[in-house]
Amino acid sequence: MTLLSAARMENSEAHLEERFARSLVEPHELSRQLVALHGARIVSKLAGHNDPKIAYRWSRPNGPVPGDEALRRLYSAHRIWLEVRGPRTHDQAVAWFVAPHPQLSDQQPLQLMVEDRFSEVAAAVAIVPQLPLRRSGSHSSARVAVGPITARWHESSLVPIREVATALTNRFGARTTAAIAAEDNPKIAYRWVRNEGRPPSGEAARRLYAMYRVIGALEEFVTEPVARAWFLAANPSLSERSPLDAAREGHFQSIARAADQFLLALYRARSPR
Repeated sequence: MTLLSAARMENSEAHLEERFARSLVEPHELSRQLVALHGARIVSKLAGHNDPKIAYRWSRPNGPVPGDEALRRLYSAHRIWLEVRGPRTHDQAVAWFVAPHPQLSDQQPLQLMVEDRFSEVAAAVAIVPQLPLRRSGSHSSARVAVGPITARWHESSLVPIREVATALTNRFGARTTAAIAAEDNPKIAYRWVRNEGRPPSGEAARRLYAMYRVIGALEEFVTEPVARAWFLAANPSLSERSPLDAAREGHFQSIARAADQFLLALYRARSPR
């Protein structure tokens, strides 16, 4: 190990220790911060409780203190938040927890934390560094691997969910966007765009983020009309279905693999022989 790499490792470990120390706040403040981030219902579930009001009571200065097991889980959730928040904006960090993560089999980190799978989520916090393909209109190129492309897909989804719904509606229309989110009423997409009512959450948010992630990857390297054509065309990697049809049926991992194959083929075609 070189002196430079050793220094970098030491610096990284120092940052982790600093965030660990910052996570060790007193229990009432711990609960208050987590409720402000995720809401009381989710925080109660993170702690292993079904009563959504218990997190509110923990947040009060004179309220009850969570038990040992609940505290273990809440401190884990808080430490992961600090690690995710570190290099990102607040909105990106919030989105990170609800967007499907490719290193977690396209599951939502927040849902895995509710299931007490904190170690898996913590291992996925460090995103693989991005290695770009040749960008559309550019003459530069770089080596590419599946891991970095997948990482880019995830990072492209770190935007507020209403912006995701708006982008999909602008590209595909309200009816298709609602179908992608598994919603029967197409008007709900209009409400998301107009910032009316509750934003997409749960399964709807997972599906919208999964689709938006692929859009972000494609439009990084091809023009928007080409990307739109890719979503509409029958795709041999999807049994001659279009990616949009596959999205309506919820086959987002298959769509991601098809996009991955397309981008790798594009890279090989553009690379000098």
